[in-house]
Amino acid sequence: MAGFRKCFWLVSSMILIIVENSSIPFVSAVPLIAEVGSMETQCLRYNIPTDDDAHMIFLVLSEDDDAEEIEDFFVKQVSDLSKEALKGDKVQTPEVPKNIKDMLKSKGNSNLEIEIQKPRKPILRKQRMVFNAPLVVRNVVATAGSKGQGWDPPLGGYSICLRNNNREDKVSRVIFDVVLAYGSDDDDDDSGKKSEEHKKKREAAALKKEHLTPLQLMFDRTVNSAEQILSEMKYMERREKYMRKTIDSTNSRIKYFSYMSVLVLIGVAFLQVTYLKSYFKKKKLM
Repeated sequence: MAGFRKCFWLVSSMILIIVENSSIPFVSAVPLIAEVGSMETQCLRYNIPTDDDAHMIFLVLSEDDDAEEIEDFFVKQVSDLSKEALKGDKVQTPEVPKNIKDMLKSKGNSNLEIEIQKPRKPILRKQRMVFNAPLVVRNVVATAGSKGQGWDPPLGGYSICLRNNNREDKVSRVIFDVVLAYGSDDDDDDSGKKSEEHKKKREAAALKKEHLTPLQLMFDRTVNSAEQILSEMKYMERREKYMRKTIDSTNSRIKYFSYMSVLVLIGVAFLQVTYLKSYFKKKKLM
């Protein structure tokens, strides 16, 4: 039940803001962060609208790399990769700065696996993640169609599972972003894998969008804005959690430092009194 609630909040926090009047509209989103415990599997369902496609970006961080600077850098990296994937550019992973690289404690292969699947169909993508290395899965719908699994969206959405096979009591954090893109005809010509039926469906969807009333368009923008605010609030909540953890740790250290200072002060005072007492005795003043 707890796993279901986590998945529910993960799905409900996703941002779906479609930019109008562009050849390839894209979705601006704040990447999400999911925590997967040892020997735990978390799955969610993601619905991709009819005649749209989606790109997914995953990046796994170890529990040991919990510094705020590390998380902020990789969250921004995933966000930048999302924008590159939507533009159709070749996704290039930027070089990790030396200060961030020096802070990283975990490197190489992780024990976390990503599975993307269309319900009741063979697995589309299964891959073991590498720490701090992004995995970009482009054109999920097109991949399913090219593998003979059909172009229509599945009932209940695509299944995305995060499986942590680490037997040690360590939590893996997965930075996860999904962006929707309504491809252009050029994309269809380049891939050469999209069927004529799928092209007709896209044309019908475009015609439908042209006939939306101003009230419907305003309502869609309002819903998208609300989803963006919700996602940003969830991200800020997580940032607040880490900041609270840092503050509590700092307060604890200050408390122990205060105790040590008092003990040192008492010890120095005792030594001074003892020395003065023996000095006065030698001088026969006592």
